Amino acid sequence: MNFIFYLLYYPLAFTYDLVATVVSVGQWWDWQAQALNYVDEYEGPVLEVGHGTGHLLAKLHKRGNQPIGIDLSPNMGRLARRWLRKQNVATVPLTQGSVMALPFANASFPTIISTFPTSYIIEPETLSEFQRVLQTHGKVIIVPNATLDPNGVIANFMRWLFRITGQAPSESQPAPEAWFTKLTSKLEQAGFETECEAVKLSRSTVFMVIATLD
Repeated sequence: MNFIFYLLYYPLAFTYDLVATVVSVGQWWDWQAQALNYVDEYEGPVLEVGHGTGHLLAKLHKRGNQPIGIDLSPNMGRLARRWLRKQNVATVPLTQGSVMALPFANASFPTIISTFPTSYIIEPETLSEFQRVLQTHGKVIIVPNATLDPNGVIANFMRWLFRITGQAPSESQPAPEAWFTKLTSKLEQAGFETECEAVKLSRSTVFMVIATLD
């Protein structure tokens, strides 16, 4: 399964938007956009880790923020630049690199955003880097997952996807709730205060985690 995700993020990255649209029944970008509700307009620099194809970066820029993106995949960087040009947004800085070694100075950002991350988001190195580059009382806004209503083939596929990406359920908790719980637990162990929300949309529910640095 790691090989499949390697293909999706690297040689087959051009299929990412199509796959995301299909598995979410067209709601992927609405799910992503829920993160914007927790970012003040004109707040200052906002770092998106794992920026993907650049949709959220464009939205952040258009609402008056100063987004900066980082992604490990050079293919995603090329796709994001293409999307930003298409949206007439050519000034968003993009960096290729690892979230576990962010190439930014200490206390650079009031806000970090990550949507639909895999298990790298709870690695100690990742959380340590978030603490380093966040300003005092800075926050990490995470959209860990979403569920479709009602259950069906696509909803079952999404649950399968959560399992194979390491967002696995336990015997007592179904996915995606297990991943949601694991994520908040790791953030709190690292010293963040967490606030959790389930945002109900017309055909789905989006899970949100807002982690604030003391």
